[in-house]
Amino acid sequence: MPTPPHPPGVLGLVPHQLRGFLAQFRTLLITGAAYDRCTGCCETVLRAYETEGFAMLLRAFNEMGYLEALTGLDRLYDEADKALESVDWEEEEGEEGEGSGEAV
Repeated sequence: MPTPPHPPGVLGLVPHQLRGFLAQFRTLLITGAAYDRCTGCCETVLRAYETEGFAMLLRAFNEMGYLEALTGLDRLYDEADKALESVDWEEEEGEEGEGSGEAV
């Protein structure tokens, strides 16, 4: 088993994700690459906490959308919405809910 990248804390290793298998009564610790816009552990959030301390936490708790703006997720959401709007969706004739309204 590979060594975790970060040493365990006082309470032990805190995984980002666990997968459980009820039939075998076991869990697997899933590891993966860190997401650069994670609102919990990305470098931007960690740096903000290191420099601002508890004031940063208060903003995160009290200001809706603060972490999204801090990490850039808000811009990512906007880019995704614009990309969806620019897609020319083709709809087939006779789809449910459209058409001449005749019962079959």
